[in-house]
Amino acid sequence: MFRMSPHKPKAIIGFEPYIHHYFTFQTLNSFAGLSNLYSELLGVEHLGLFTNCFDVVFLMGILYHRVSPVESLKEVKKSMKSGGVVVVESQAIPGDEPMALFPEARYAKVPGTYF
Repeated sequence: MFRMSPHKPKAIIGFEPYIHHYFTFQTLNSFAGLSNLYSELLGVEHLGLFTNCFDVVFLMGILYHRVSPVESLKEVKKSMKSGGVVVVESQAIPGDEPMALFPEARYAKVPGTYF
């Protein structure tokens, strides 16, 4: 969010469902003083409530933590304006073959990695 601010959008809204991270952002932005940055205690599952709202959505390290990444992408699509852009950062397996891993408990020692 901080890195997008120099591009001068009207508003940058972060969805952060974890209260610790939410208040960390609030503290950092109190020092940065960027008036176009906002954070809400919401998650990716709430994006669909904002129909045709966003020009750009960044999904940074989100999809592999979702039980159903396809459903998450459908919610993102609902929130996008026509011609909007989604930037997805995720883990990948090198190669040309379609493949997905579904860890039984943890992946790379991280709990809550489903896909």
